Amino acid sequence: MTGAIEKVTCVGCGVIGAGWVVHFLRAGLDVVACDPDPAKEAYVRAMIEDARPHVTSLGLADGASPERWRFSTTLEDAIPEADLVQESAVENEAMKIDLLKRIDDLAKDDAIIASSSSGFLAARLRAEMAGGDRFLIAHPFNPPYMIPLVELAGADGLAAGVLDRITEFYRSTEMRPVVLNREIRGYIGNRIQAAVFREVLHIVQEGVASPEDIDAAIKHGPGLRWALMGPTEIYSLGSGGGEGWSFFLKLLLGELADGYAAPGSFEPSEATLQRYTAGAMQALDRAPFQRLCNQRDDGLVKLRNLISDLDRAQASQPAEQHA
Repeated sequence: MTGAIEKVTCVGCGVIGAGWVVHFLRAGLDVVACDPDPAKEAYVRAMIEDARPHVTSLGLADGASPERWRFSTTLEDAIPEADLVQESAVENEAMKIDLLKRIDDLAKDDAIIASSSSGFLAARLRAEMAGGDRFLIAHPFNPPYMIPLVELAGADGLAAGVLDRITEFYRSTEMRPVVLNREIRGYIGNRIQAAVFREVLHIVQEGVASPEDIDAAIKHGPGLRWALMGPTEIYSLGSGGGEGWSFFLKLLLGELADGYAAPGSFEPSEATLQRYTAGAMQALDRAPFQRLCNQRDDGLVKLRNLISDLDRAQASQPAEQHA
């Protein structure tokens, strides 16, 4: 399966689907946004407009234009000409299985079909598709036009050449694809986020801190490092390097065993969920939703540019020789 991917159809125009539209427009592609709800056309248009200054700051591909898209309410109109179909419908497995079968029936033979599912297995989603060997999970993070990670899952069920083609395509649009060696529910990022969120709820339930203080602890603490390095890199630096790693690893495991993590039996109570929700609503009350989105995107532009500068600087340094 070969050929350039130049026309993309985004099926489902919620937060993620509309975000994909913005991303693909920035990459200079022709995009069809498809959703059965006609009101989603205005939603997509508003996101394109709101995101324009941020994606412009990141840099636009040759030919990129906020006008290179159209809206459709039917799959029959939106699918047949697409080189890639990026499905981002509601996270309901049965609904996705049915939708993906319909997309598969309408897509041209060399089109790739990708789902933005945040946790389902590709093996289950492709079960009803005649062309399941051109389908995979391509899970982004919100917003896709700002966060470059895309997790690719279900590669073991793909026809020859599909994985290379889609991986190179996402790279060409300045995404950073990570291919899972095997499928697991939730993939990589969401599983780690889920573990952190579980701890957040446990801390709230135990009365240790408010949601606002937990946000401050992450934002001004480990979150700063997480923007620049992954957990293994961070822990490697904490070990002091060399033979200190083995000792540091045992120390970390000891902390986990000594109550640094919520017990396996932990379940948040209804009162905890209500308290956490109230804290989240207070954060939204302090600033309008769109202002918070703009603040996030402004910061992400600066972070991405900083990380790119650091990566280039590191690549220019000669590799150290170890005895």
